[in-house]
Amino acid sequence: MNEEDELVNVFDDLSLDLNFNNLPVNKRMAIRYRRKDIKAIVRVRKLFLHKGVNVILHDISSRGAGVLSPEKIPLKGKVSLHLLFNDGKRFVIDAKVVYSLQSNLYGLKFTKVNNDLAEYLLQTQTDLTFN
Repeated sequence: MNEEDELVNVFDDLSLDLNFNNLPVNKRMAIRYRRKDIKAIVRVRKLFLHKGVNVILHDISSRGAGVLSPEKIPLKGKVSLHLLFNDGKRFVIDAKVVYSLQSNLYGLKFTKVNNDLAEYLLQTQTDLTFN
């Protein structure tokens, strides 16, 4: 087989019909960033009491965040996530606790998409990590 025949065989393989129907669906609609340079506090809303809990930011996007908390946070509870960047920029985002794991990892879903946060996360991202 000469080089030209081999090249034709490679392109024949590329023209095969591909079926993507059986692949798992990725429900995430935003890029999640892992950042160690952002301080975070979750304020749990209970009637008139707003208790603040220092948390470790596991990951974050324009739609939600994963946080590690030393204290229990009520599942389905309404909270506000307070973020402080190294340059002093602050964000306060309303969210709902949508899941929790035994390792004190909580999933927060923001009540609305926060495009300003997404833009700022992208602008200030210095270390790239791919999983």
